[in-house]
This record gives sequence, structure tokens and C-alpha cells, in this order.
Amino acid sequence: MVHHDSRFPLRLRFFSFLIFIITMTAVKAQNFQFTITFEIKSLDSNLINGSEIRIYNEENSYSVSTNEKGIAVIPLIPGKYKTEVWKNEILEYSGKISISKTETFILPIQEKLNTIEEVVITAKEGKGLTSSSIINQRAMQHLQPSSFSDLLELLPGGRSNDPVLNQANKISLRETGRPGTDYNTSSMGTTFLVDGAPLNSTANLQYSYDFLDKTNNGLKRRLTVNSGVDMRTISTDQIESVEVLRGIPSVVYGNLTSGIVKITNKSGYTRWKARFKADGYSKLFAVSKGFENKEKDLKINTGLDYLNAKTDPRDRLESYKRITAHLGIIKEKKYDHGTAKWQSNLSYTGSLDGSKSDPDIDLSELNSYEVNNHFLSLSNIFNYTKNEPSFYRSTEIQATINQRFDKIKQTKFIQLENATAFPLSTTVGEYDGYYPEPRYISNYTVDGKPLDLFVKMINNFQLNSQSMTHEFNAGFDWQMSKNWGKGQLFDIYRPIDPKATFRPRAYRDITAYMTSALFLESINSLNAGKHKLTLALGLRGNTMMNLPSSFKMNGKWYADPRANFQWELPSFELMHKKTAIALTLGYGKQSLFPDLNLLYPELIYKDIQQLNYFHNNPNYRRINYKTLIYNPQNPNLEPAMNEKFEARVDFSLGAHQLSVTVFKENMRNAFRSMNEYALYQYKKYDTSGLNHDAITSPPDVNTLPYHTVNENFLYTTQRNGSKVDKEGIEFQYSSNRIPVINTRFTLNGAWFRTKYGNSLPVYRGRDLLINGRPYPYLGLYEGMEPNSVNEVLNTNLMLDTYIPRLDLVFSSSFQFSWYSTRQILPMSGIPSHYVDQNGTVLPYNPDSVKGTLLESLIIAQNEDVYNATRRPMEMNLNLKVTKSFRNKSVIVSMFANRLFSYYTPYNINGFTINRKGAYDSYFGMEINFNL
Repeated sequence: MVHHDSRFPLRLRFFSFLIFIITMTAVKAQNFQFTITFEIKSLDSNLINGSEIRIYNEENSYSVSTNEKGIAVIPLIPGKYKTEVWKNEILEYSGKISISKTETFILPIQEKLNTIEEVVITAKEGKGLTSSSIINQRAMQHLQPSSFSDLLELLPGGRSNDPVLNQANKISLRETGRPGTDYNTSSMGTTFLVDGAPLNSTANLQYSYDFLDKTNNGLKRRLTVNSGVDMRTISTDQIESVEVLRGIPSVVYGNLTSGIVKITNKSGYTRWKARFKADGYSKLFAVSKGFENKEKDLKINTGLDYLNAKTDPRDRLESYKRITAHLGIIKEKKYDHGTAKWQSNLSYTGSLDGSKSDPDIDLSELNSYEVNNHFLSLSNIFNYTKNEPSFYRSTEIQATINQRFDKIKQTKFIQLENATAFPLSTTVGEYDGYYPEPRYISNYTVDGKPLDLFVKMINNFQLNSQSMTHEFNAGFDWQMSKNWGKGQLFDIYRPIDPKATFRPRAYRDITAYMTSALFLESINSLNAGKHKLTLALGLRGNTMMNLPSSFKMNGKWYADPRANFQWELPSFELMHKKTAIALTLGYGKQSLFPDLNLLYPELIYKDIQQLNYFHNNPNYRRINYKTLIYNPQNPNLEPAMNEKFEARVDFSLGAHQLSVTVFKENMRNAFRSMNEYALYQYKKYDTSGLNHDAITSPPDVNTLPYHTVNENFLYTTQRNGSKVDKEGIEFQYSSNRIPVINTRFTLNGAWFRTKYGNSLPVYRGRDLLINGRPYPYLGLYEGMEPNSVNEVLNTNLMLDTYIPRLDLVFSSSFQFSWYSTRQILPMSGIPSHYVDQNGTVLPYNPDSVKGTLLESLIIAQNEDVYNATRRPMEMNLNLKVTKSFRNKSVIVSMFANRLFSYYTPYNINGFTINRKGAYDSYFGMEINFNL
């Protein structure tokens, strides 16, 4: 089957443009160049990293950053240049060089340990082509996190929250509101990468049949099916740095909608480190060590941590435990023409959730559940980089294998309210059911073993001319996910939910998930005098394989075009400080394929009771069902597509930094559960003619009179029905450290406006009985699902002071939520169509149905629901202190969140809501040893 894609001409023009760029550059690249190496060294000849080298003359201007070893390589044409070395926006070296051959220049600077400008305890805004936040190890140490969830406080618009470790922690980027599970695509579409290896699993099928469990502490709050990565499971103790990409990423990354979280673990030599943390909710212990052999270019890092948390320290019945272990190896080998680097990471995470019922409430003392997840990951990255400049520059090959062993164990005491019977059949037809004991104990297990394989290859090419550089990235990735678990395991005679409409199924029988992608990217930089223009154009083609032929996605490719442009204006002097301005624009599309649970949902068993003859003598009882099976699989599912646009301005004045980003995102086909209807027919047997005192056997359905009944019913299926529209402004300003008081001011915040809604019509029935029978009609409603508009304005003013003489850092954070609003948009309770008793869809005319049963399909609306709710200003003061002893051998930290709080009272329907004392302060402390 051939699929015609209207976007093909766009792709053709894009590739034609790339060919034109390559051709023009090849002509210009004939200017002879020499490879120049810069080594930044301290006065005692130690290499220093983290510097920017600026090389310029009257005709050209270049800039290059040193690598982790303090070395930078750049091709230059012959001539005389002025050279500057900048570190933390401070000029450390200035001199002149003359280029006439390939050579190495050693630029000496004075290394300053723990300079006040180098101490950064907040997230820094990235200056690249896409908006991002960078969090270093010192910022994490000062924050004192228990899990990765705590780091989100450092993002623009983020606020501190007490840890909630009795439920899954889902990530939410650039949005506000609590829309519910029908909008999980945003969190599901955020990719987590640890040293390049993905954490996301598309084969997670851990969910429960216990649909009667509606308590706030139910186990379903601990499950992450269709909602991405649980951030509780990510420890921060082995992390060197984190970069959260909120904007339009490179086409190298795919199968996502929202953003990317790039986690880099520690590498290289470190002393033995031990961390002990305690707060009102948890206890944490971590230990790590790094080894390095410089002669063999070998680095080994290992670490172990343990977390024991309780939602309420007084509650011994509910707990969460996490165990994390990590081993990382990096090996480099230099050859005559290039350098090979191999990086391998082996990690284990055990996440153990558990709860038992309170014996004072549950007299049976039997109800309990556990949610245990064991995660093993092995990732390998091989990189080869050419030493000499050439068209081919490098190749990176990545292979990752993730194996999870997930298990839900639940024990529940069931007390039936009346003479309940259970259907047992697993095929279509008419069968007798089973009368269970009025009370029983149900043991329920969900066994999942998701296996994820991921392979990626990236080839980098470069063409350089006198004033232009062209970089190309081309490659592919492939992913396979398969769940080898036994699935739902329970005794069908003792189900965990007496009203469940499912049967046990083995996960290993489900088809494997498989995707692949091709990508091509061009990054072009032009030095026009002292202006620098950078344009990145990329195209990514995604396809899903191993699908049934009936699926719309089968054999179809989906294109993700992305573009980013940055204009760096000439720097100038202002107030005797170097001033720089950069403008950045970005546009792109990001698509996410549905996972296994969305593609292959469970079959729905509709068990209609045709006869329920309950006699005092158990031998004479009979229950008869008609079993129908419906497949809720939707072959028309397509990838969720998020269209993003952003504009950013970066301004720096010396050490003062200001970044402002305006963004808009539209996702109109996210995944959600929606109602579908079906028509069924069954027999209603009549036992009124039986002599109950004279029968000697159960009734014979072959001789009983009956009448035929037609009814409609609703079941859920997955569709591309959710829409999530985001827009907002993010900003961050950080000052230099003010002399004398050594204090830096950092102000960040965000205004977010998020609109949630349903883009498709929905079927609904009415919970009514007509002459003892269910209401016979269904309505098809446009805009009947709640559409809400949510807004919030948050700011965070942090004052952090560093006293070098005492090696003491303390910070005060004033966190404001100036307002938050939510409004449900008006809905129409009048259907556009209705479904009759024969399953026929007919137009609905509200005028012609007056006085008939069809009039009941009009759902009355409560206008008060559409009134906007607004919560006024909230303010919290958080305090953190970090003190080092004995040359950082011992580091003691403490924090106090909501040390002072103010919540503005507000009125709702004439009632004043006073929130004073609504939230308690949250304290904790930790001690770190570096041995």
C-alpha cells in the first residue's frame, strides 16, 4: 500500500537546500587552513577546563570552548590574531598570535579556586540554540534533594514542594493545572537520558483490575502506565549535571512531545564520598568513589544509595524504599588520526512501594499491596573523533538494553453485599456462571518484564571556509520493547474486583513495540564581521514497525521538521563591562508514538445475566450468562504531534545575565480514553412459572420461556482526542556577586497559560431506568468534555551569599505565586446525534424530541461551574545553609522550607477562605564526607 504524504515537496526543498549549501561551501573551502590547538594551563602547568577562547582580527572573529581537559582545536587561515581567554565572563588572558603552520599554543591563566563567581547554586540558563536549564552538582548539593523531583524547583516557574513519595512523580514542563490522566501525553512525551541512554519504557503494562479502590492512598497512584518516568526512582547522588531542554531539540532526539532531561553522571577521580540526609519524611544514605588512571586514560566511577521514606512518619503501614547502584567506565585510546572513546554504564534501581491496612479500621487485617520495580540497565557508547579537520569528523554508536522486573502483589478481603455470581467463560457464547462464597480472600499478582533495546548511530561531518562553518549530523535510531511478563494472575473464582469485565492475559503474548527513525541536520555558522549567525535545520523521519496491516500507521513515515536560528550581535563596552546580546528563534514538530498499552488494550468481556435463579438449596441454583467479547483496539491511532515555537533574547553585562523566552505549543491529537458504543442482544428468561417448592433440579434454560432484549452499552477505547495548548514567558536574571557582601541576586519565574480540552465528539448514556430497564438511547455530544483554561504567574527571588574565608554558602529564597486561575469553558448538553436501540446513529433535533424519551438526552448545565476560580498571592520563604570543614572533607547542610509563609485570603460565593496555617514548615539536614 502506497501512502502519499503532502509534506514530500517540503522535504525535497529541504534536501535541495542542503545540497546547495554543501556545494557552495565546497567551493569556498579551498582557502588553506592550519589546525591550531590551544591548551589552557595554570601557572603550575595544570590544564584548566571551562574556558572560552576568542580569536579575532579585523577580518574574522572566532570562538571556541575548551573540552573537559582544557584543550580546544580550531582550523584557522594564516594571519595575525588577538586572543582572549574568558572564564565565567571574566577576562583571564589577552595576547597575540601569528598563524603560519599547524601548532599548539599554551595560554597561561591564574587558576582561582572557589572564586566567588564560580559558586553557582541555582540553575543556569543555557545559551545554545534551544532553551534549557543547566543544574550543576553544587546547586544540587545546596538544594539537598531526595529524588529528581526536587530539582524541578530550579526551573523557571518552579516552586519547592514537600516530597510526595507515596505516589508516582510525573514531570510537567511548561504547563499548569491538574487535568487528569487523559492528558498524560505531556509527561509520557518527556524523554529522560542518562549518559545518552533512555530511561523511558514503552512496554510498561503495570496496572490493576481493582477498579473499586477509590481511596486516596490506592495503589493506582503508584503506577506509571501511559505516563512516562517516575522521578522518585532517579537518585541525584551519582549525577554530575542535568540539562533540561524545554525548547526545540536537535532532530537527533525523537519519539517525544514535551522536552528532554539529559543527565550526566560523575566521571573521573573523586574521593570517597558519603552522604547522610534526614528530614520529616525520609532517611537517605549514599556512598560513591571515582578512580582514574591518566596513563591508560581509564576512568571508573561507582556509587550506591538507599532511601527509606514515609508519607507520614507516624504511619508505619505505608512506605517507599529505593535502592540505586551504579558502575561507569570510560576508556580512551589515541591513534595517529583520531581518538576512540568507549563509555559503559551498568545501573540498578529497586523501587519498593508498600501499604498495609490499619487494623483499627480493617478488622480483617488482611488488606495489603506492594508495587515492586527492579530496573537493570546496560548502556555502551562508542565514539571515534578525527584529530585533523576533515569533512568526516566523528561517529557515535550507542546501544542500550534495559530490563525491568515489575510486580504488583495485592491481598484483599472481599465481602459480597448480596447473592453475587461470577461469569467464567473466555469465549463468546452462553454459559453458566458461579456462585462464590459470600466472603473470600483474593490474592492478585501482576507480573511484568519489559525489555527495551535501543540503538543509535550519529555521524558528524564538517566543512569550514574563511568565514563559515558547516556541520552535518546524519544517522538513525531503532527501538524495540517487549514485555515478557506473565501478566495478570489471579483465581477467576476469587477475583480482586467482583465487577471486573476482564480475564487474565499474559503480557508475553502481546506483539513487540518497534520504531525506527532517520535524521539529517545541518548547522551553519557565519561570522559576518563581528556578528555571528547560526542556523540549524533538521528533518527527522519516524516510522513504527511490526504493526498489523490494518493499522493506519503501518508502513507510514511521519516527518518532524525543526529549525533554530541564533544571531549574536557584536559585543561592546557598557559601564566598563563587556556586553553581549543574542537573539534566538525556534520552530519544530515533535511526535510521539503510542505505547504497547495504547496499541494493544485488553479485550472487554460483556457478561449479560440472562438467568439468575437463587434457591435456598444450593443444588437448585442456576446463573446463566451470555458472554460477548469486544476489542477496544483502535487501528486509526496516530502519533501525538506537538508543534512548538519559541523566541529568546539573552543579554549579559559582565557577570550579569538575563534570559527571556516566549513560547507557544500546540498539541491537538494527544492520547485519551474515549467512549465507543456497541449493540448487544440477549435472552431474558422468565422463572415466574416455576414451583419453587417442587423443583428437584436447577431450571433448564432450554425449556424456560424468554424474550429477546436489545441494548446499547459503552466501553472505552484510545483515540487522538486530547488537545493541550501551552503558551507563556520564562525569564531568569542573575547578578554578579556584590562585593563586600558577596551576594548574588537571582530572579527567575514564568507565566504559563495552558488550555486542556477534547477535540473529538463523545458518546454518553444516561443513568436512568425506564420501566425497570436501562435508558435505551445514547447521545453523541460535541464539546461535552470539560475544556479548561489555566493560568499561573510564579517568581522566585534568591539571595545567595558565599563567604570564602568560612567556605559558607547560605541562601534565602522568596517564592511567589502571584495568582493562579482556572476556568471551565461552557459546554453544550445537547447532542448532535443519538444512537437508537438498533445501534443506528441518527440526527438529534432538540425541538422535535420534546415530550419524548429522547428529551432526556439533553444534559442540564450548571452555569456556576463555568465561573473562573482565582487564587491570589502566595509567598514562601525558604532558607538553606551549606558549610564546609577541613578543605571540604566534611560538608554540613540544612534547609527550612516555608520558614515564613503568607497566603492572601480570598472569597468564593460569599465565603472567605483563610489559608493561614494550612501548610507546616518542612525541615531537614544532611552531612557529606569526602575522604
